[in-house]
Amino acid sequence: MKKRLEIKQQKHFGCLGPETGMALVSSLGMITTIATLTVGFLASGLIEIQAARNFEARMTAFHLAEGAVDQTIVMLRSDPTYAGLASTDSSNSRIAGKYQTTVTRSETNPEIYTIKANGSVSQNGSSSGGGQQRNITAVVEIGLPIIRNHALYADQTIQMSGNIVSDSYDSNKGPYQQAFAGKKGHIGSNRSAGNTISLSGNAIIKGNASIGPNGDVERGIITSGTSAILGTKYAAPEKQPLDPVRLTRGIQKTASINIAGSETITLPGGTYYYKQLSISDNAQLILSGETTIYTTGDVNFHGNGIKTAENRPPNLTINVAGNRTVSIKGSGNFYGKIYAPQSTISIDSGTGKKKLELFGSFTGNYFMNSGNVGLHYDEALSQTLIDENFSDQMKSWQEQ
Repeated sequence: MKKRLEIKQQKHFGCLGPETGMALVSSLGMITTIATLTVGFLASGLIEIQAARNFEARMTAFHLAEGAVDQTIVMLRSDPTYAGLASTDSSNSRIAGKYQTTVTRSETNPEIYTIKANGSVSQNGSSSGGGQQRNITAVVEIGLPIIRNHALYADQTIQMSGNIVSDSYDSNKGPYQQAFAGKKGHIGSNRSAGNTISLSGNAIIKGNASIGPNGDVERGIITSGTSAILGTKYAAPEKQPLDPVRLTRGIQKTASINIAGSETITLPGGTYYYKQLSISDNAQLILSGETTIYTTGDVNFHGNGIKTAENRPPNLTINVAGNRTVSIKGSGNFYGKIYAPQSTISIDSGTGKKKLELFGSFTGNYFMNSGNVGLHYDEALSQTLIDENFSDQMKSWQEQ
């Protein structure tokens, strides 16, 4: 029985034949080769995909850093004290990253800034950073602007003391709010000599301070006590043109406005010509519309002063001709623009505890103040203008 089984097994395997066995072995070899090649192609493709993703991430990180440099330069043009961009997320439909900058101002040249920028994209495409990073260092010279409009401008000297604070706001966007005050409370003078601008006490300028062309800033702008200029101190490239106020011949100047006590005068909007303006005690001049006043005499606003239409500085302009005295004193807020290029402007809050608030802009020959005063330039009067030839100069640029 056992012998028969062995014979049957021999017959069964023998039916495959030597050719069939070789074919099977060959097929298995081909399958193995194809599988090996397929795995190789897949691995190569994955490597190329990963390389492409890394390249995209690296280029994105570079553009984030480069864009951060450009954005920082724009910010420095309007705010010389700008410290740089905080870490900021940036993303599109494919990739996300972060960018940031730090700014260092030259100690020897206030127009030179070093900007260090970082752009980063993580390996997984999120904004957590740490994958691809690009770092750029740029040294740029920010040209000084020629500011055409100031909170305060004088042809000669400016003396600020007490608790005066100069800042800005935009009445087109609503009334002044101290918490959101701007940094365009600029002051300036055409004079280039020493002690042109003197700040003492707790005088704070939230803006720039400039003297005339070629002036020595360290000698020309003096601060003492706890006073400070938060913007840039510089010598302007040119003087501010301060054309004198001239009245056309034939214009009839009416009698002076001289009101006191509790008297009130209301005028509709228009253009008026007076020999003198004097308001004292609790008296008040109320203007119901947009008004322009010309005067050839002194201007004294004491007590409640003037009530400007809608409390908006663009609604009142006072032009003072000749060498006169402009005095604002008391607790009555003032909203308007005073242009008195040949006159001395004196601001005094008096002995009361209430702060004297002035909204608008003031131009005179000399300026002095005392007491507790808020000086708020209204940007609605005119936008800050930049010289058409103004441009930045890139001193160096390198990727690190």
